[in-house]
Amino acid sequence: MKPITACLLAFALLPATAALAKVKPVSLQDRQQAACYDDVNKFCKDAMPSVDKVTACMQDKKPLVSEKCAALWDETE
Repeated sequence: MKPITACLLAFALLPATAALAKVKPVSLQDRQQAACYDDVNKFCKDAMPSVDKVTACMQDKKPLVSEKCAALWDETE
């Protein structure tokens, strides 16, 4: 590859590389919040906004929550 071609290629890929570097990985907590939003509002609304109280409530209500929510709680145990 000619040096000028390599330089142009690197320059062309720079914005894509920069964009990928800014992508934040999705944490388990983010996935739990998304999957369990409806369950928290249904079973543990009174515990909000305390994370500790919501966590304790959701542990108590685990047999009642949706499958997608329960599956993510299983990842933390």
